[in-house]
Amino acid sequence: MEKIKFYKNDTMVAIVTFDNIKAFVDNYQGINSIDDIDYLCEAFNVYLYIKNDRFNPKWGNKVINKLKNAGNVIKEDVYKAFTNHICEDNIVEKYKEVHFLYKEDYLLLLNEIINNIKLSDSTIDKFINEVGAYLSHLLMQKNLVKCMDERLTKYMIENCDISAELLLNKYYTDSQTYIDIIIPPSLKMNDKCNIIDNYIEENERKYNYILMINSVQCTKDDIMLSDEIKLKAKKTYEKLVKKIFNNNNTVKLEYGINICFSKGQKEVKTEKLEGTNAVVSFSDEWFKAHLDYPTILNNLIYLFDFVDYSQRISCLNHKSRDTITDMFGGKIKRGYNPNMIFKELANILHLSMSAYYQYLKSNDLRYEDVIEWFFKKYLKQEFNIGDYKINTPTEKSSYFEKVRTILPELEFVMRQYKIYVEKGFIDHELLQISSKFGGYGSVPSLNKIKNVYVSKSNILFDLITYCFYSDQCLLSYDNNTKELYKHFLDRLSKTKVNYNSFNKSEQLLLDQLMENDIIILDNNNDIIIKNKLLVMLYGELYYNYFIIYLHKDARTRKIIDQLIDSGDLEYDGNLFSKNEVEYLDYNLNIHSFSDGNVIRNSNLHGSQKADKDSDENYDVYINIIYLLSLMILKINDDVCLYNSI
Repeated sequence: MEKIKFYKNDTMVAIVTFDNIKAFVDNYQGINSIDDIDYLCEAFNVYLYIKNDRFNPKWGNKVINKLKNAGNVIKEDVYKAFTNHICEDNIVEKYKEVHFLYKEDYLLLLNEIINNIKLSDSTIDKFINEVGAYLSHLLMQKNLVKCMDERLTKYMIENCDISAELLLNKYYTDSQTYIDIIIPPSLKMNDKCNIIDNYIEENERKYNYILMINSVQCTKDDIMLSDEIKLKAKKTYEKLVKKIFNNNNTVKLEYGINICFSKGQKEVKTEKLEGTNAVVSFSDEWFKAHLDYPTILNNLIYLFDFVDYSQRISCLNHKSRDTITDMFGGKIKRGYNPNMIFKELANILHLSMSAYYQYLKSNDLRYEDVIEWFFKKYLKQEFNIGDYKINTPTEKSSYFEKVRTILPELEFVMRQYKIYVEKGFIDHELLQISSKFGGYGSVPSLNKIKNVYVSKSNILFDLITYCFYSDQCLLSYDNNTKELYKHFLDRLSKTKVNYNSFNKSEQLLLDQLMENDIIILDNNNDIIIKNKLLVMLYGELYYNYFIIYLHKDARTRKIIDQLIDSGDLEYDGNLFSKNEVEYLDYNLNIHSFSDGNVIRNSNLHGSQKADKDSDENYDVYINIIYLLSLMILKINDDVCLYNSI
């Protein structure tokens, strides 16, 4: 029988674990010593399952009550045996002896009795050294940290390779990725800085952490890393990158993206892979024949994919797109934490904007003129939104000057739209008096219900999306044919799936879906989706985080209305969704994310490259007009939806 181990965040407990817990309780005869320390810790884990009400849903009240009564007995036996037998003479040896699965449990139990044990400094040192790689588990226990404060401080200062990573994880890594720790009171700020300073060296294993030191933005609640330490990390990181890619043993995966306008091409757009290079080709003849301003902006939607079919910004950082590398790479605290797919898509869109900008320029068209036309003429002619103002760069200005000119306009066009929605016209006198913006999340939509999200109280969403859309759910695997489908919905769409082909734990998931009227069984016990529209709706929310309400048909909107009334969905009336605001802040607001792109701050506070037409200034300018283009598309969609009602 496998050892029983309780995991706090594991809500999908396997049936076999439930069976093992019940068998353990049925055969339990008490604990009188710590001779078998693994058995004692396993009993403690059984108690934790019972304490947290982790029971098989098919168990009746009689079985559950028996387990609860047994849990109280087990708890008393475990604590009594541990208290009576752990002492200075065996504290280290018993820790050595316990199975690695139960190291954390040993420390948790020790934390409860440590104040009753007198330990010498030499014993504490031996114990800390034995804990070693599991130091993070020790630092989770408040009483142990207090008792071993000075010895822990000494150990952490002397072992910077271990302690630096723990400190970086605590202060700069998302708490959902790494466990939190308690810092020994004697470890002062200067000690923490020295630990991290001493940690920095050319070691490939430290690559991610040195990158973190280089990129994080420190606050008063963090370790206040000096500029010297961050510069040291930057230089070390650059050397590491060079060292890794110059290593003959390194497997180099080189790929590129080529965006071009081809003469003689019949198709408007083609995409193909040439070796490891992705080639996106557009018809030069078609584009030359469609150089009118409305089509130029429509091309951003339908050919360059700046937004998706529902006019959502396409380059958003979706967790559902995380790769294995992203999952194991760690998440920076207060970070946007862009994943690999986001970075690749951002590169493609940046190159697309650059290629189109240069293509228009080669055809004697300034993209800046298209921007001015949209705000000053199109909005007035089509929607009677007059007096919109925007200042675009001149043709002869350097890219350094273009950046300085256009960057403030992003905020200004949003402030004007905000005033328009609130008052029905653009009040420039009010804009001059009040310079406060409030951020992109404060810009309202003309439409009362704009963006729809999953409510935190929606308990059905996780079940449906896990079962139907997760590639981790075993419902997608056909045990008979050994075929693995993309997900369970994919499997249901391609073949008949019978309830009896699943094991007990998988049937438990299907039973929950049936109880909630999501699926039903036909006369042959084949699975049929009963509420297909809800499954599809939740699928879209799973992949995109939000839905733009008025882009859905009347039937779907009716279901959305019902889910809003029941509290399963919620909405806002803002121009940008929460996820789109995060994306804009990632690029434009240094205070929002510790790993932000910080275009706005670095370019409004004199940190640009001295070479006024440098590649870097050009890239920044392209990124800014790309972001401004997104704002144009979002404003256009908003007024179009409003006028279509």
